[in-house]
Amino acid sequence: MHTISPEFPEALQSKLAVVQPGVAAIAERLEARLANQPASVQAAGEACTRLMASGGKRVRGVLAVTGYQLEHGRDMDMIGQAAGAIEAFHAHLLVLDDVADKAKERRGGPAAHIAMFNYLRGLARPRRFAEADLAALGTDAALTAGQILHNTAQKTLMDLAAPSQWRVAASAILNDRLADTGVGQLRDLLGAAGFMDLSPDEILETARLKTAYYTFEPLRVGLALAGAPNDPSGLVREYAENAGLAFQLADDNLGVFGDPAQTGKPSNDIQEGKRTWLVTTAQERASRRGRRVLERSLGRAALSDGQLDECRAVIRETGALDEANALIAKHTQAAVDSLHAAPPHWPGQHVQFLSDLVAVYGAQRQS
Repeated sequence: MHTISPEFPEALQSKLAVVQPGVAAIAERLEARLANQPASVQAAGEACTRLMASGGKRVRGVLAVTGYQLEHGRDMDMIGQAAGAIEAFHAHLLVLDDVADKAKERRGGPAAHIAMFNYLRGLARPRRFAEADLAALGTDAALTAGQILHNTAQKTLMDLAAPSQWRVAASAILNDRLADTGVGQLRDLLGAAGFMDLSPDEILETARLKTAYYTFEPLRVGLALAGAPNDPSGLVREYAENAGLAFQLADDNLGVFGDPAQTGKPSNDIQEGKRTWLVTTAQERASRRGRRVLERSLGRAALSDGQLDECRAVIRETGALDEANALIAKHTQAAVDSLHAAPPHWPGQHVQFLSDLVAVYGAQRQS
């Protein structure tokens, strides 16, 4: 197991301190754009900025800052603005994801479309608006506000105080990754609906597209904004793919076996009917009785603790949890090993931080 260096917590906090002002600046730009608009329009914007400001791990923004520091970048305000834009893109994707998943909560509060529905429901309204109509309108408003947030982030990237060719390179990297994420989301949606093969291998490919590159390749954005070449050795790509898969597999484990008090997730992946690698592998390997237990449980929000424990027991019995943990360890180690090829001019403390980060959010992840 990778040993986390004692400097990791302090290093993480120092990078978060660079990211946070950039996040706040994006929120202020969106609020300024909507300042003269009607209160209901402002409320839609606030539903998205509240989601962006409400926390999360800020892994993507932190990686952009780290990439910049690896190449000895000095303009912390500029890279903080870029990191804020990356976190805004992430918030927009969360809005889309919550609508697609029909999720009601996110980061300890209502999902953006639910927050907007609650706002509209609290107003006097024309009689033609039934609850279902208000829910649809709240969803449409949140999606539109999310797009405004996305465009505000794009404009922020274009206005960065960096040479134009570096800004263009950074924007190209981000948009490539966002497009990959969209492809992964389509695979996720259509696979969950039964219109695509959902074998464990296909699920890993979906995770690679939807999560792996998009989560960890912001490291390349920071490198680009410091003028570095576009990953000629493939080191960052290898790191990002393996770190991202470890991250997603660990997330799937926590979705079934995690403590909600630590994970912040109000419901279990079994209750939500998610066909993750863990669940699908268990279904393939389970006995006839075990498959029946899983199939009748998936997607049932009202499962008791005892019924959830029965599903967990089936998953353990199949060996799927042990294999998932082995895969997490494998991809974590591969990500750490990829850093052995780090260029000699990269400062050692930032390379060490990358090793620690993938271990904390992969093999040792608890929330």
